Amino acid sequence: MPAKEKKSYEELERELEDRRRTELQVQRQIALLRAINQVFREVPACRTEEEVAQLGLRVAEELSGSAIGFLGELNPEGRFDTTTLSKAGWAACTVPRPEADELLKNMPNRGINRIGLREGRSWIINDPATHPESVEKPAGHPAITSFLGVPLSFLGGVTGMGALAQQGGGYTPAGQQADGAPLAGFFLGLQRPRGGGKHRRASS
Repeated sequence: MPAKEKKSYEELERELEDRRRTELQVQRQIALLRAINQVFREVPACRTEEEVAQLGLRVAEELSGSAIGFLGELNPEGRFDTTTLSKAGWAACTVPRPEADELLKNMPNRGINRIGLREGRSWIINDPATHPESVEKPAGHPAITSFLGVPLSFLGGVTGMGALAQQGGGYTPAGQQADGAPLAGFFLGLQRPRGGGKHRRASS
């Protein structure tokens, strides 16, 4: 019986790297399932839509290691209304609250925040300042150095989006789905008590 050939150092390194990658994927899936279960478990105890939204943002921030997040919907005119900014997001914002509330409503669909509304897919931007679609932010706007956007759908159409920002080291394609999934879970939890929603086309 022929003796087994010894594996080279490079082959062993590749095998170890494959195992690490597999273990990381398993850990991500476990964390993701726990996060989604947490959202659906805690949603019934929420008394208002704001509480539901804050729950979804908090879970998504914790899962992804993001500092801030927000959620919003397309209004009847097809423009964007930010419906909820996370508590951490408000803490990082120095724009006076009445002015911020005004700025966050009826926004045109432009800038890095709106790319996925047009294309219907999640997206990552780890260099917002140099991105060609970046627009000037008002004074006091939280600094954004990394960004993950997630289009939110109901009944087959994009009706809004959620976003996370400020993940240390930037967002990665490997974590893109897992990091954004709780936002989608929140949105479904919010739409059910509303009795559904209509797809609105994003305007420019």
